Amino acid sequence: IFQNATLHSYDNRDALNQWLSQTSIGIQTILQFNINPFVKPEDIAKNIEDLLKWTFKVGKKVIQSDVKFSSYEIGDYENGLVVTASWSLGNVVVFHDGESRVDMNLFYFDDEVGEAMNALLMSAFQDWPLTVKDEFPRGMGLVVSFRDEYSIRDDGERPSWA
Repeated sequence: IFQNATLHSYDNRDALNQWLSQTSIGIQTILQFNINPFVKPEDIAKNIEDLLKWTFKVGKKVIQSDVKFSSYEIGDYENGLVVTASWSLGNVVVFHDGESRVDMNLFYFDDEVGEAMNALLMSAFQDWPLTVKDEFPRGMGLVVSFRDEYSIRDDGERPSWA
C-alpha cells in the first residue's frame, strides 16, 4: 500500500541541530551591470570611482566610520579595474572587465547598514542596466539562513519542518 511521506516520516534531528547552530555575521550581495562597450575604459573607471565616493559621502551617517578607497588598474584600463571601499562594518569591491561588464561584491556585518548602502549604490548606478543581483547570508555553522529567518529561534519555536 502506497503512503505519501510527510515531514515527520524522516528523522530531522541533524537538520535541526545544524539550523540551531547557525550564527549569522553578515550579508553578501553580488551585483552585475552591463554598460555601453563603446565608452572608453578610462571614463568608466573614473565614473566608478566618482559614483562610489558619492555613495559613501551621502551614506556617511549610515556607515558611521571612515572609508578607505583603493583603486587598481589592470593594464591601462582596457584590461579592467578593481576599486575597493572598506570600513569597520563592511566592504565593497567593484571589478570592471575593461569592456561591458561591472561586477560589485558587497559585504556588510550589519543588516540595516547593508540595506541602506545597497539602496544608495543602486541609486548611484541607476543608469547602468542591472543584470544580476544575488544575496547570501554569511556566518558560522554552515549558514544557509538570513538573520531575520532566525527570529523564531528567539521565541523558542521550531521551524515548520522540524
